[in-house]
Amino acid sequence: MISGPRRLAGLLLWLLLIPAALPAAEWGGVTPGQSTQDDVRGLFGPPTRERSGREEGYETREWLYEGEAAPAGLIKLEVQFGLLGPEGFKPETVRALILYPGANRFPLASLQVGWGRPSQQGTDSKTGRPTLIWDEGLVVFLDKEGRWAEEMYFVIPQLPAAQ
Repeated sequence: MISGPRRLAGLLLWLLLIPAALPAAEWGGVTPGQSTQDDVRGLFGPPTRERSGREEGYETREWLYEGEAAPAGLIKLEVQFGLLGPEGFKPETVRALILYPGANRFPLASLQVGWGRPSQQGTDSKTGRPTLIWDEGLVVFLDKEGRWAEEMYFVIPQLPAAQ
């Protein structure tokens, strides 16, 4: 992972290496595993900042949209590029889309209306925040009281949780 919370570094590294074939969760017209840099640029324009990195020997990129460049209702939008699949490494394919919404922009009830019941839920061991996971590829960290989303990770779909 180039930057951001280290608690998801393992998850995002796994996502770099193992794409799934489930329908993906999308946001704002961007679908991880399908959308490209050109798609993102067409939707949001040029990023306010770009970063390059290297994971498992592959060059990755990260685009940040902050302040006025962030989509309405967001403090920041982070888009990570670089996905390894059966056809090889695709450096321009979106691996993850990370939303940092303002307080109360995505209340818990809205998340459940928009994406249904999460497949898994728990508490982040480092921050104590409630965490929700949908198999379609959405991971949400709520505020400590569990009222609204503080971070929303749209990633490639995950294998369904064991029932």
